[in-house]
Amino acid sequence: MKIYTKRFILKIINPNLVNKNYLEWLEEGLETNLYNKNNFNNTQSTVRKYIKRKLITKNILFLSIHFKDKNSETHIGNIKFEPININKISTLGVLIGEKKWRGKGVFSEILSKLELLLKCNYGVRKINLGVEKNNFHAIHVYKKNGFKIIKTFYKSYQMSKYI
Repeated sequence: MKIYTKRFILKIINPNLVNKNYLEWLEEGLETNLYNKNNFNNTQSTVRKYIKRKLITKNILFLSIHFKDKNSETHIGNIKFEPININKISTLGVLIGEKKWRGKGVFSEILSKLELLLKCNYGVRKINLGVEKNNFHAIHVYKKNGFKIIKTFYKSYQMSKYI
């Protein structure tokens, strides 16, 4: 499966993408919605095993995000919907690991394509996500893309969007 946008290609994630650079993304603490750092030792081997386990689970859509230019592709992040459940709800986790791509509209550009895919292929009607209260930029981007805060916790918000 490949999904194309103007600037990006989304593909089913490949465990072989896990390299030193990828591990640095995780060490920055950006894995909040993708990985549980309390139960996870971030080595190439353990992250690859994690991805392999996720890929054999039926109710997950786990994609890598690649910037495409004329002659190459650069892996810049991941997006995951887990679980995709029978109640037509999915939970979103996103990681834009490459710093130079943060704040460049990546999420907004890929979200509309993914919403259509989730709605048509999986019957999803609602997307949930969690975000830390101090991640002001992400909260702004999520609101700009139609998400609303539905629950407030001590350090985070739960946000949702109907599609």
